Amino acid sequence: MENTKILASCSTKGGCGKTTLIKYCGILARKEGNRVLIIDFCQNGDVATRLGHDYDSFTHYVQDWMQDNCSFQDAVYNDPKTGIHFMAANKDTDKLVGYAQKKSTFKFYLALKGKIETIKHHYDYIFIDTHPSEANPMTFMAMIAADLVMIPVELDYSAVGAMERTINMLKESEELGAKGKYQIVVMNVDITKRQSRLKELYDYLEERGIKSYPMVQRSVHVEDADFDGKNINELDKKHANKVMSQFEEVFKIVKAGL
Repeated sequence: MENTKILASCSTKGGCGKTTLIKYCGILARKEGNRVLIIDFCQNGDVATRLGHDYDSFTHYVQDWMQDNCSFQDAVYNDPKTGIHFMAANKDTDKLVGYAQKKSTFKFYLALKGKIETIKHHYDYIFIDTHPSEANPMTFMAMIAADLVMIPVELDYSAVGAMERTINMLKESEELGAKGKYQIVVMNVDITKRQSRLKELYDYLEERGIKSYPMVQRSVHVEDADFDGKNINELDKKHANKVMSQFEEVFKIVKAGL
């Protein structure tokens, strides 16, 4: 029986850790023996970059598949290090919004969900990375396609504001068929110096009735590893091991919420 799980990572603020969250949840899903696809739905092309590839070097991109200009097999690539399959994005990816709107004025928000339906039997997990914008309809497309939306938040007021806007977008998308499930993930950069700010955020989340909020200590070492073409699960370092255990807890809670 088909039981593919579809998760999107969304926030209206850039730099919150959306792609990092997607990448390591994908790695953990692969570690469990699952078949994993990551769809990059952001023109910044960060998915390919974080997996160690030149995002501008591919023949086909996600928009080519969405616009029926190529087959799924032509648009999907394999990352040999992780075993993750991914669809790359580039600067032209957001042009598929106009294509989807012309094809169906009233149903273009369902375009990604419809395409995923045709290929999801190949995978156990499908992750969707999104662009940090509340004005981009592609974020709504991802929300509608997802079983659960992961919302990363940092320890600053602009990130908390972005979290609230993202939750509101998800609630709006329920009218278009989104399931409305979400999981907040605190992506903290420096816990040692910001304990009071962290407690303030946790208290705020509890006031909103959000009780499961795992935290990842996303330090500069984590970011540097990505851009050096390495994955932190490959590093034999105390901090890297600690961060991976935090990602494992995140993934455990995310799975429980599906």
